[in-house]
Amino acid sequence: MNISELLIEFRATQDKRLLNISEDVNLEDLNVIAIDILSWLKLEHKRELWIAEGKRTRLKCFKLSENIPWCDLLRKLVETDTIFSKCFMISEDGLVFRPEINEKTRSEIRLRAYELYNPPMIT
Repeated sequence: MNISELLIEFRATQDKRLLNISEDVNLEDLNVIAIDILSWLKLEHKRELWIAEGKRTRLKCFKLSENIPWCDLLRKLVETDTIFSKCFMISEDGLVFRPEINEKTRSEIRLRAYELYNPPMIT
């Protein structure tokens, strides 16, 4: 399972063990992190499609804001032994894939988020 599939599974089950995260971590913050990462990965897949069509765009990092509790939590999760630390790292611009994750794998992760993450529209 890649990280997109794990985040989808976490959203369905709310089982923190899937992400290798301790029980004391705030569940609401974890859900915000999962939703935002899946949304970012889905948009990155769309950007890949637009690039393939010749549109002028580029892939972007996931920006992390200062002093927002779930962003601080994500930074900590990336620095400890979790599923997030296996895939991502923090750069000066934000969350990015680890350099050892090859482009084919990155593309597959983005594709799975695009295929699997389809939240209902709020009207």
